[in-house]
Amino acid sequence: MRSLSGAWKSLAWLVFLFTAVFLTGCASYRINATLKPTGAPVPGATQFNLTDVRYVVLTNVSESGLSPFPDYQMTGKGQFADLMAVVGSNLMAEAVAAYPKTFSTAPSALPLQVTITCVNNETAMNTAAICGSCITLTIVPLHSSDEKTYLVATRCGIESVNQRLAQPVTFKIKDVNWLSITPTGWIPVPADKGERVLGTDGAIKMVNDATLKACVEAVVGQLRRIQPEAWTPAPK
Repeated sequence: MRSLSGAWKSLAWLVFLFTAVFLTGCASYRINATLKPTGAPVPGATQFNLTDVRYVVLTNVSESGLSPFPDYQMTGKGQFADLMAVVGSNLMAEAVAAYPKTFSTAPSALPLQVTITCVNNETAMNTAAICGSCITLTIVPLHSSDEKTYLVATRCGIESVNQRLAQPVTFKIKDVNWLSITPTGWIPVPADKGERVLGTDGAIKMVNDATLKACVEAVVGQLRRIQPEAWTPAPK
């Protein structure tokens, strides 16, 4: 009787596990950013504070890419609202952590305005792969990818410096994934670039972190263009 009871308990656990997997699904991702932290210093001793961070999105962007009539708006609603909140609220903290000699919240730090614009969003799914996945009830995982392109522009209160900061920095964040209602979705996505992560929640966090780090590096890349003496203009 005890062995039979144990068998039923084991079966119950298997049913529970299968139900959980079926309801939540299994997913594997590979995240790649075209811009990553280098740690290379910014010339000079001037420190900066990212006091004004703006996030601009295409409010009429389609899942397949750019709208033929792009409408750029600074907004906290819609498709990229969560990502905007993460970047906007954490950009300065990430900048200080990555480049403590360059960024500071001290009153003497030079305020900077940073505008991050999502200019393109492309989602790709292979039709043949979708059919194969559906026929096998996703035992063959459903494969897709998502790629966003960003422009990061930086401005300060010195117009002569702004002329040299005029060229924004571009970077892309791409995630390649496959999903399944079976554990085959946990098989790592084969690809030659990017970091692997299991589960949608983990992928969202990794995309947020990669975007945040890339935005900081974009700002730093623009600051490296400026000679140290330019931050202290000659008196008129």
